[in-house]
Amino acid sequence: MKIEFIGPLKKAAGVSELELKIDGEKKLLEVLKMLPESIKKRILESSGKISPDIMILVNGVEVKSLGLENIHVKESDRIVLIPVIHGGSV
Repeated sequence: MKIEFIGPLKKAAGVSELELKIDGEKKLLEVLKMLPESIKKRILESSGKISPDIMILVNGVEVKSLGLENIHVKESDRIVLIPVIHGGSV
């Protein structure tokens, strides 16, 4: 499975893409917990939930709105992690 990091997440990860080996199917959250600590702390909150500041695409589909507890991924999937940029006052 390929995991791609966009923007500042590339610097935190030290790479633009990472390949993980998984057997069969796993929950998306389980896969994210397998990431190196340097990037995992940017993606997951201390409670273990995915940060609201991260957009997640699985095979090009934004999945956070689908209910992350229902998302399963497999070896052939591509995950893209994108930081959500928040603006200030206008």
